[in-house]
Amino acid sequence: MSKILSLLLALLICYAAPAQQKKTPDSLAHKSYAYFIEKLEDDGSPAAAAYGQAYLKKAKTENNDFEKTGAYKALLHQAEGKTKIAYADSMVFAAAKTADSEFFGSAVLTRGIVYYEQKKYQQALDAYLQAGELIEKGHDAYLKQKLRFNMAQIKYYLGFYGEAQLLFAECTSYFKAEGGTPYLSSLHSLGLCYSSLKKYELASATNELGLREAIQSGNESFVAYFVHSEGINQHFKKNYGQSLQKLSQALPGIKKNRHRAAETMAYFYMAKSHLAMGSDAKALPLLEKVDQAFFQEEYIRPDLREAYELLIRHHRKKKDMPAELYYVNRLLHADSIIDKNFRYLSRKMHKQFDSRQLLNSKKELERQVQEREIGIRVLVLFAIIMTATILMLALKDANRRKIYDRMMDEDVALPGLKHERIAPEGEIGISSEVVAQLLIHLEKFENGKKFLEKDLSITRLAQSFNSNTKYVARVILHCRGMKYIDYVNSLKIGYILKMLKENRQARNFTLKALAGEAGFNTAQHFTTAFLKHVGISATYFIEKLKGGK
Repeated sequence: MSKILSLLLALLICYAAPAQQKKTPDSLAHKSYAYFIEKLEDDGSPAAAAYGQAYLKKAKTENNDFEKTGAYKALLHQAEGKTKIAYADSMVFAAAKTADSEFFGSAVLTRGIVYYEQKKYQQALDAYLQAGELIEKGHDAYLKQKLRFNMAQIKYYLGFYGEAQLLFAECTSYFKAEGGTPYLSSLHSLGLCYSSLKKYELASATNELGLREAIQSGNESFVAYFVHSEGINQHFKKNYGQSLQKLSQALPGIKKNRHRAAETMAYFYMAKSHLAMGSDAKALPLLEKVDQAFFQEEYIRPDLREAYELLIRHHRKKKDMPAELYYVNRLLHADSIIDKNFRYLSRKMHKQFDSRQLLNSKKELERQVQEREIGIRVLVLFAIIMTATILMLALKDANRRKIYDRMMDEDVALPGLKHERIAPEGEIGISSEVVAQLLIHLEKFENGKKFLEKDLSITRLAQSFNSNTKYVARVILHCRGMKYIDYVNSLKIGYILKMLKENRQARNFTLKALAGEAGFNTAQHFTTAFLKHVGISATYFIEKLKGGK
């Protein structure tokens, strides 16, 4: 029934949100998502709700399911009770539409945390298990640790302290490098596990470390939690006076954080310390506060049921039968809730979470074995590639040396300088007289080094020959064996080669200067043409020339 109410409230929020958003300031209408996220990092800001609604309005207007999820998540941090759960449901609904399994899993995990905070342990575990199915398949290590942390909390609640301790220790190791709230939360929970396992010195050391880290990072909230944890630990060590002093010291901070569960635990262990010191009168009001928390929020856990046994014992001793009967009924009600939660959580935890963890461990081992085999194959492949690369480089270097030696041979024609005059055939489509005239022009063009001009188009060249581009292009192709641009570039490169071979000073020119000498617009055009027409880079050719002088 509660799930149906929660869903109806979520739908109501979805449809009511636009009406609420009309009240958001106009100044927020055109702000970016990054702006809202930055402003909403301060959850305590009075304007946080307005920023959240403006953020949601923008995401809905743009139909951005990823940002809608973020907006609902921001709003749920400002809400309480059923409204908070409704926002969590809306967040999950939006995340599901993104088709991103890890993103969806993260939203489901957040909903589980909301359930856990509201003592809805069965719904919390169901959400964690659903999130686990989505998150464990992905690659987000942070999300996986976050899931393990929250599953460990359920284990701690059930009293499986040893199993919870292992998970919290793993989380502590993972979050240590990052620090911050995740690391402090893991340390705090680990300290509580050590106390419950009667490893009191380890608990004190962990609490001391956490307290030091919280003070150094300026996290006042966690200062109270570590003092609170050590207060419980001191009770187990039978240092009742220290326990009372530390729990009393922690209470103002715990109340400020509105953490009712921790507050109730403080009352319970303060009451037990007073009883151990023989002060029943001081213990009784504190035990009644435990009952008050159960009455108002139905907050109860297996170790807290002892509070009712102590209250029943006290009123039996006083012969106050109505009060004794009242607390007997309260204990029966508490037991029914504990039994229901314990059986449900325990069965599901071991059947689904622990079994999946075992399967994941098996898969991890199989993956490591497979990776080892792949690693060996990769090494062999790498060795083959390296050998082939070395051979290719050696062949390339030998080929470059061969080309260089050929270019240095005076009997070898340089590009563009010595062309075989190809006899024109009938298929050229131009009369022999016109071809002969154009060849005379080309020879004058080459001998006069007119090719060194920049931006020399075929149109300009044809005009200077008193011909047309079609004829000039055909004669160059048939009689020089190249297209126009390659013909001109070949002449330019041949000129530079001759200059480098004959002029030692030219070998110290920059590539840009050489490009300018040859009439290229850029050094890049020059180096590309040089490689194409010579077969080796200009840099290599020049360095070899310098080495041989």
